[in-house]
Amino acid sequence: MEVQITIQDHKRTLQAQDFFTEELEKAFGHYPFISSCMMRNQVDDTTNAIHMSIELHVKQGSPIYVHTEGKEEKSALKDVMKKAKRKLEKYKDKHYRSSSNR
Repeated sequence: MEVQITIQDHKRTLQAQDFFTEELEKAFGHYPFISSCMMRNQVDDTTNAIHMSIELHVKQGSPIYVHTEGKEEKSALKDVMKKAKRKLEKYKDKHYRSSSNR
């Protein structure tokens, strides 16, 4: 799985990229139908809110997109990954369940 991270307004960009890449690979690397993962992390200058999104490119169908907003980076990451996992499980059930269950 290819992972691409885009970070805006982060003091430790390289450390953050390594951390996010590791977390995304742990969370989504075992899904064989994901070809790539794009993550965007941005801080709103006026509200200091963290906007985090994940776009997962899958082998069948449209990309899976999730977004969250939070005050702390780690909680925003946890929330956006939880949303993505939920959508991935629905995708997996729809596209990869056995024909006997249909």
